[in-house]
Amino acid sequence: MVCGVCGSGITAQEKQKSLVDGGANTYVYYSCCKSKDRECRNPYIREDRLIEQLLALLEHVSIDEIGARHLIEKEVARYNKLRSAMRDKSEKVKADEMDIRRYAKYLLENGTLPEKRELLSHLKGRIILKDRRIALEG
Repeated sequence: MVCGVCGSGITAQEKQKSLVDGGANTYVYYSCCKSKDRECRNPYIREDRLIEQLLALLEHVSIDEIGARHLIEKEVARYNKLRSAMRDKSEKVKADEMDIRRYAKYLLENGTLPEKRELLSHLKGRIILKDRRIALEG
């Protein structure tokens, strides 16, 4: 992901906000790392809003079907291994039955950070962040 204003990379920062009852909320913000322009004024975006936009973007972008299919096959194998370990060997799920876009949306909403990064690496084009909006270049 790159800054749409200066072309620098985008970095994530974790912030905590103290609550009145003594707890804390944790938020992740994405912003320009300002490596190419120290005065860049591109505003940050919260991770939850970024993911909402990525989910909408997935409806209209081209995904590297081969790379994304590899992710699905790996996940299905993991799921089948879990079912086997739990003694439910009645039926196995096949990767060709799964929808790549639905799986991509699932990963964005529920996946780990490395899984999300790997998925985003299979989008055809670069993700550009400008004025709290993302777009796909390429």
